[in-house]
Amino acid sequence: MNTMTTTGTAADPFRNHRIGVEGSSMVNGRDWGVDGIAALETAGALVGEQLARQSGVSAIANACHRSPRPRTGRGRRHRPTPPTASGPASQPSGATMSLSPVRLNHAVLYVADLRRSVDFYTRTFSMEVVATEPRADAAFLRLPRSGNHHDLGLFGVGTDGGPKRRGGIGLYHLAWQVDTIDELAEARQVLRKQGASVGESSHGATKSLYGADPDGHEFEIMWMLPREDWGRYEHAAPIDHLDLDAEVAQWSGVRTAGRIEQEPAGRTGGRS
Repeated sequence: MNTMTTTGTAADPFRNHRIGVEGSSMVNGRDWGVDGIAALETAGALVGEQLARQSGVSAIANACHRSPRPRTGRGRRHRPTPPTASGPASQPSGATMSLSPVRLNHAVLYVADLRRSVDFYTRTFSMEVVATEPRADAAFLRLPRSGNHHDLGLFGVGTDGGPKRRGGIGLYHLAWQVDTIDELAEARQVLRKQGASVGESSHGATKSLYGADPDGHEFEIMWMLPREDWGRYEHAAPIDHLDLDAEVAQWSGVRTAGRIEQEPAGRTGGRS
């Protein structure tokens, strides 16, 4: 049973013609998954299985028709429609919102065999295990010169998902930065010894080696030119042959681990 009464009309600030409507309705509470508490929360009154509901509506006159609300079953409530661009929760016209992180803090990977992956990253990257969570078959590792809590998380999930497929949609690789070109040359030998090397290239401002872990997760070991020497690579990232011996001869001993360029007032930054 539904009773609706028109209370008046008016023009809103956007020159739309609106009508006001008040009324009451009676629905079967069980059909809508409504209990006594829900009735109180929604300003209704539950009598037996019948829910009496008082309501007020303001609508644009030429768009006030609404489709019947679906029946959601006992114990479930209909999911509300997200606010539209003209709704009260929308941002003012022209306003923008964005995040402002300072760096990528850590990465987390799903792996087939947790112990195997921990062994790989501790041997290849000299990482240390700083925490484990047996209930999730997880381990958290930190690089030896990192001031971070952990730089890599590993979660064992077994082999049901099959091996990682190269070139599939998803993460391509993680890039780990070293401080000198000399360390990059050492990293090349480590990757080759571990049988983990899959390639290398020069991207202008960065010099990169590529490897893969036992699950096929690819990673990059990279060194970056000093900021003042980026030159024509400021807005370019070519994929060229890497002559690592020549790079070592030119840049040996030059440290370029990144820093946060601008710190908030009153704070001082250290090495990343």
